[in-house]
Amino acid sequence: MGSPGPTSDTAALAEGIGLLKPAFAADLGAGSGGVAGFVPAAEGPVWLLVDLDLAALSSCRIEGALRVCCDVSEVPSLMAGGIADLVTSNPPYGDVGRSRQPQGMRRRLERLAGPVARSLFARAASHLLRAGGEYRTVNRPQALEEMLVSCRAFGMEAFEIQPFGEPSRPAGLVRLRAVKGGGRRRLRLLPQRPLPGSGSGGAE
Repeated sequence: MGSPGPTSDTAALAEGIGLLKPAFAADLGAGSGGVAGFVPAAEGPVWLLVDLDLAALSSCRIEGALRVCCDVSEVPSLMAGGIADLVTSNPPYGDVGRSRQPQGMRRRLERLAGPVARSLFARAASHLLRAGGEYRTVNRPQALEEMLVSCRAFGMEAFEIQPFGEPSRPAGLVRLRAVKGGGRRRLRLLPQRPLPGSGSGGAE
């Protein structure tokens, strides 16, 4: 799930959260802090951090954060719905059986997933979000179609796609923003730019 420390793709999810002023937010695959680690405490909401890695959650130093160790597939049955103003997720980028196997169990959890994993993240996000709440997720460009379809399937309307990459190179990552129960909204494709703080277009 989430990586053990902040990365530039996680920073991309955190961009502008202070301006939204959410009161309660959830990060799916949060690891030891994830997106919450990029949001100043004075601007940030109360965070619900969800991850399958108990050791990572135990090392979290986000003040006031609620921590739940479970798989995202269990979120709808374990937690109340409609409680979050914002949900973020940084799902695994690789697919089991299609991607090179990372070394170590922790890296496998972070970077490899089954064929419906990204849809399970979207389902969990939709369950947690209140009507009008925002979902943010980031992944490889190859997963964009699945990201869009998953949002629509679980009642969220995508309204912004932000590609990240080096100048004159194909995008390495895309960030998708969607709103729950937003009806038909105009989808904006923003100009490609580097990942925040990385100077590059790929995930760290």
